[in-house]
Amino acid sequence: MAKLQTECIPDDDLWFILNNPWSITEAEWRLRDENSRESMFVHIKELLASAENGGYSKMWRTAANEPIAILGCCKISEKKYTTFFVCSHHYDAHAMKLSFQMRKTLKEVSVHFKGCTLGIFSSSEHPHLFTWLRFLRFKYQPEQNTGDWKYFEYVSPS
Repeated sequence: MAKLQTECIPDDDLWFILNNPWSITEAEWRLRDENSRESMFVHIKELLASAENGGYSKMWRTAANEPIAILGCCKISEKKYTTFFVCSHHYDAHAMKLSFQMRKTLKEVSVHFKGCTLGIFSSSEHPHLFTWLRFLRFKYQPEQNTGDWKYFEYVSPS
C-alpha cells in the first residue's frame, strides 16, 4: 500500500480562499472581516499542521491554477478523525466535478484508515447539504449535534 501523503498548502493559496470565499465558506468559517480571516488563517494552518501527523490534506485548483478548495482530516483519537473543507468563490463552477473527485478521494484514502470514523460538523443552511454529504457517504448523526452544528460521520470499511 502506498504511503498516505498530505499536500503542502502554500499560505498564499489559503489567503486566496479566505479573501475570496465561497458564500457557504464565508458563513461557516465566519469570515466577516480582516480580523476574522486572520483568526481563521491561524486556525486552518493549525488544522493543516495536525493533518501532517497521521491525517490527510488535499487542494484542488482551477485551470488557471487558482485555489478552489482544501479538504483535510485530522486525528482526534484512536480510530477517530475530524474533517474540514474550505472553498473559494470558484467552488460553484466546479462543485459537481469536485464532488465526484472527493467521493473518489474518500474511497481511496479510507484504505489507510480502516475501521476509522471521520466526522464533520456543519452549520450550513445550504439546501442540498444532506444530499451532498450522503453522496460522499457521510451519515447524519443527530444525537451528536451541538447547538446549530449538525454532525455527519463517514465510517471507513474495515
